[in-house]
Amino acid sequence: MDSAFSSPYILSVITLGNLHRKTGPSLSLQSKPIPNRQNDCVPWKHDYFDPNKNPPGARFKFLVPKGGPTLLWSPARGQNARDQWAKVAGENESFNMEYLGLLADSVPALPMNYDSQGLKATETWAFPTVSLSLDIREDPTGKEWILVRSKMRSLRDGRFDMEMQMVDEDNNLLATCRQSCVMFARRSGQGREFSPKASL
Repeated sequence: MDSAFSSPYILSVITLGNLHRKTGPSLSLQSKPIPNRQNDCVPWKHDYFDPNKNPPGARFKFLVPKGGPTLLWSPARGQNARDQWAKVAGENESFNMEYLGLLADSVPALPMNYDSQGLKATETWAFPTVSLSLDIREDPTGKEWILVRSKMRSLRDGRFDMEMQMVDEDNNLLATCRQSCVMFARRSGQGREFSPKASL
């Protein structure tokens, strides 16, 4: 076996269940308010979502909370977090279950919240996903807007995590997702120091 070459492999484990079966105990928990799309948010448009650079992200239209130093992070939740409303791009299109995995993969890496380049940090840094687990709680079919609430707990030695909740317009939990990722310099950016700032 020639060890000079390596190939990437992806392992996927899918567990299926009936999401329409309403059985078992339930609790009504107090949830945090979600940003109002009309009053609190602005469109989030950037070259980062170009179909040639980011095909998953190009499938959606995004709105993000306004009022912070940058649109990358949400002022009400902190620099290590982001709220982003998503709508499937295209006339008369709405969500289905297949879109939830695509939506999870379209969330820009949260370390970019701390980089002065913003979303252009992808030209200097790579943020590959090591593992991703997606737990769909409710069928989103027919929903027009979904809010993705993401948070990063730690970035240490080039490794970071991203936790996500996807909720509908009534703040009902549709899915949860957890990503483990790594961050390393691209060849063109080797030698560049990552200098996080408290605000951008």
